[in-house]
Amino acid sequence: MKHPSIELVTIQNSQDTSILTQHLKKAWDLKYDIIFEVVNSGSNYYAQFAVYKEKSLLWWEFISNEFLNPPYILSDEKIQKLFNRGFINQDPELYRYPSPNFFKECFFKEIMEESVDIFLERYGIKYPIELKIKFVN
Repeated sequence: MKHPSIELVTIQNSQDTSILTQHLKKAWDLKYDIIFEVVNSGSNYYAQFAVYKEKSLLWWEFISNEFLNPPYILSDEKIQKLFNRGFINQDPELYRYPSPNFFKECFFKEIMEESVDIFLERYGIKYPIELKIKFVN
């Protein structure tokens, strides 16, 4: 199956999160993972969703400081805010291939608004947010 094309979208305000929800639904329907990569901040910030359709789950992940360049590293306060939203780091003793990124499992629902809030509040991105959307499998 051919991958859907990479798309560039701009989120002007919180009402535009429905655009991301449509792309997440498309990834869900096609059983593709999807990456939302911020392209206009100079950083390499991203959120990605892995689809586990057989369990009706999404694996939701945000990039950690391990992969960020020094000017974009998250403060302890911003990391704590991610933890307060239910994101965790994987314990190497519990996971075969642990990732240092922040993740949580969630049931498929409209969670794009929370994703944009995290880019805005935790990573300091400002509107308009330009995102590159990539489908992967």
